[in-house]
Amino acid sequence: MRHFLCIAIPEGATSDKSTIKRSWLEQAAKNFNPSTSGARIWLEHFRSVMPDSPFKAYGDVLAVKTDKVEINGQKKLALLAQVEPTPKLIAMNKAKQKVYTSIEIDDSFADTGEAYIVGLAVTDSPASLGTNVLAISLESTGTVFIGACVYEGDELSVYPPMQRDINVSGVTRIGGREHHIDTMDIYS
Repeated sequence: MRHFLCIAIPEGATSDKSTIKRSWLEQAAKNFNPSTSGARIWLEHFRSVMPDSPFKAYGDVLAVKTDKVEINGQKKLALLAQVEPTPKLIAMNKAKQKVYTSIEIDDSFADTGEAYIVGLAVTDSPASLGTNVLAISLESTGTVFIGACVYEGDELSVYPPMQRDINVSGVTRIGGREHHIDTMDIYS
């Protein structure tokens, strides 16, 4: 399960005196659809046409939504995103580089008059206050439930059978095991 991380908060000042309007984030959350136009993850907002450049894409934005978050004891509207990083971004994150995000918003996307998230940058100096530090991990934690059952088979007897012991056994292993005992005795 991918978690949503806070990528922008419009209410209040930003570190670089830029403006992030509340309406932009509400519209971006409402309008974002990767099938319409995807949003890639870039290094410091730079783009390269060369796929082996340091300024290549480092992943994709999968979904965005708005929600209230608490910043310094106050509830504020925030734009949250689910991202899919590339292995290079994961390695960069493990090295504690470019651990914040910075949004790229088009305030009138495709002449609609409404905002759309067109990109997301990874940076070490975000403008928006309260953004989450990226902590990318491929580890999964939690309880894994494993079920098992024993099916002893069907038995059809024409005459009452002779009593005999039937032993059903198995070994516990990762994976599965199936053991069938089908018996049919016909006496004439």
